[in-house]
Amino acid sequence: MLSTSATGRISEAPLASRFLIISTHVAGLIGISFPVSRDFFLSLSPLNLLLSFGLVLALHTAWTPFFRVLLLVYVLAGFGVEVLGVQTGWPFGQYRYLSALGWRVWGVPLIMGLNWALLLYATAALAGRLVRPAWLRIALAAAGMVFIDSWIEPISADLGFWIWADGHAPLVNFLGWFVVSALLQAPFFLVCDARTQAAAYRNPLVPLYLICVTAFFILLNVFL
Repeated sequence: MLSTSATGRISEAPLASRFLIISTHVAGLIGISFPVSRDFFLSLSPLNLLLSFGLVLALHTAWTPFFRVLLLVYVLAGFGVEVLGVQTGWPFGQYRYLSALGWRVWGVPLIMGLNWALLLYATAALAGRLVRPAWLRIALAAAGMVFIDSWIEPISADLGFWIWADGHAPLVNFLGWFVVSALLQAPFFLVCDARTQAAAYRNPLVPLYLICVTAFFILLNVFL
């Protein structure tokens, strides 16, 4: 559950940013729910991810050198771990990407690096608002990553995202997501300077984005 301070800051985000985040997810939900328009709206998935990445990060106010490097690490590590997963089956299990997420390199859509970076940033920012000890923030942020993934996995093949060798996500996938997320988010909480952390915690678009993306996949599980 979001704290009062977290939900209160949603209204501080620019109206245009809030409108775009909400409207793109609502439009996608409606469009994907109907077979006649599903393929068209699924083809827009990379653009939606790119737009969300730009909108959320545009409201981060402390672009320190460390944060810039960390964000780049998130993009590269997120893409790299997906390449490792597709090519070797480790650490998530055996799966392969389908066509809905756009251009692929080494079997992985290029947009996945940005997706990892956005989710890592957003879940870390929210966890930093809700709890205090660093170890608990890391655990909560990683658990948030797993929670979101748990709603994507049941419909990933229907959405044309990816497909599992056994037809469903194995338990090791969720364990892998938790461990990889925790390792990547730990530097943000343990090394990042207080000004950069505070800027992430104050980002007013983070709660709204996480609400929209989570509700989007929960509702698709209901309607598809």
